[in-house]
Amino acid sequence: MGQLTTRQLQRKRDRQTKLRSRSGLQPGDMLQDRYRIVGPLGAGGFSSVYQARDMRFPQATKLCAVKEMLISASDPHIRKLTIKSFEREASMLAMLNHPTIPDVSDYFTEGNRSYLILELIRGKDLQNWLEESKEPLDQETALSWALQLCDALAYLHSQKPQPIVFRDMKPSNVMLDQFQNIRLIDFGIAKLFEAGNKG
Repeated sequence: MGQLTTRQLQRKRDRQTKLRSRSGLQPGDMLQDRYRIVGPLGAGGFSSVYQARDMRFPQATKLCAVKEMLISASDPHIRKLTIKSFEREASMLAMLNHPTIPDVSDYFTEGNRSYLILELIRGKDLQNWLEESKEPLDQETALSWALQLCDALAYLHSQKPQPIVFRDMKPSNVMLDQFQNIRLIDFGIAKLFEAGNKG
């Protein structure tokens, strides 16, 4: 698959354009007098993600990811629901402990935006990896990734008192870290499965 198709190139350009147009924070910006923004990582429907340095540990080379909630709705009820959704994601991620799920270290609101501080996962999402791969995916790697995904989903579904359903499973929400291990990202659509609620 050595070259990208026209459609793949357009999707890549669209993602880059979306990232540039949604980027509110700039390199050097500070949050909570603690997190210095290094640069943008990505953008989604309601949020942008940035790479940042925790200045509480200025000598450390370890960086973190900052997820910024973007609230464009003018309706106060919609704004409240959006913030509640973000808070649910923060609370849900903070209680999980699994190698495929990024750690949450902080959560706060600054001005009219909310922020989630996460473990920075270095790597590439599965969609980009597949688009850029020059060779077909070998059976051993495919099986390893499938087993890791199944293990992650089994862990989420076994949560008490209610299982967690990751409802937005797609290649762009699956990261491959620098060791080629699977990491799940963007729990924004994940929800606590309530009895009697199908879907």
